[in-house]
Amino acid sequence: MLKATFARGATTLYVNIKYPERSFQYRDFIYESHFGSYLISYADQNEQLITLMLEPKFLPVIVTYDPLDQPMKD
Repeated sequence: MLKATFARGATTLYVNIKYPERSFQYRDFIYESHFGSYLISYADQNEQLITLMLEPKFLPVIVTYDPLDQPMKD
């Protein structure tokens, strides 16, 4: 699947640049119709799972949600 290949390449580059101190391994890639976006999951060396949201639908290479890059809450 071409979309999965592009998504995996873009997000592998993303996590390696953004989180160089962590070692992420690819886990899963799915289309989530509820959000209208693709979700791609990685696990770090401690098996902590992160799931990134990707768009656009026709070529999912833009990370629109990263659970590790959210503002701190009081």
